[in-house]
Amino acid sequence: MSKIWPDFEFVGGFVDDRGKQEIEKQGEMSLPEGVVNLGLLDAERFDKEVSSARVMIGLGWPTMSPSPYRALAMVSAGRKV
Repeated sequence: MSKIWPDFEFVGGFVDDRGKQEIEKQGEMSLPEGVVNLGLLDAERFDKEVSSARVMIGLGWPTMSPSPYRALAMVSAGRKV
């Protein structure tokens, strides 16, 4: 949790897909304070996390991601998102 927003938790499934040379050159991937990385999620765990979220933010290639469509499908099916 962040000191600035103690009731807010930013959760993501971040994966460092850079090549070995990039990692050696730029260093390990770090996240700001208050950000929780769940890593690569399978579909069931992803849906569980999305169902408890209030907001979804697209990072990386959001237009290529199925994430917003899965969240909308949950809403239209009557599941809490």
